[in-house]
Amino acid sequence: MTNDELLTHYPALAGILSKQQDWLDQAVTTEEAAQITGVPISTLVTLRSKGGGPVYLRPNGLRLVRYFRRNLYAWLLSGGVKHNTASHQICSPGGQENV
Repeated sequence: MTNDELLTHYPALAGILSKQQDWLDQAVTTEEAAQITGVPISTLVTLRSKGGGPVYLRPNGLRLVRYFRRNLYAWLLSGGVKHNTASHQICSPGGQENV
């Protein structure tokens, strides 16, 4: 999802993006993802374990989980549609899917 598309729905992001253009493409923790989405941390954890929720990144061999802000806002705009993590699709920071 492009910046323009997101700004149409979230005009308040304009101030942030004018100061820090890559803000949407930065990875955040589960705690920060919960603050952005308004979804409790425990719910994000449950959605991940059931193959749903916003697209996330988990580097091989590490327990940490990160979300790109752009993907969080896109997920909110989709109505919180579940994404099947078993499909092996990885979203890059720009929001494009790579197989």
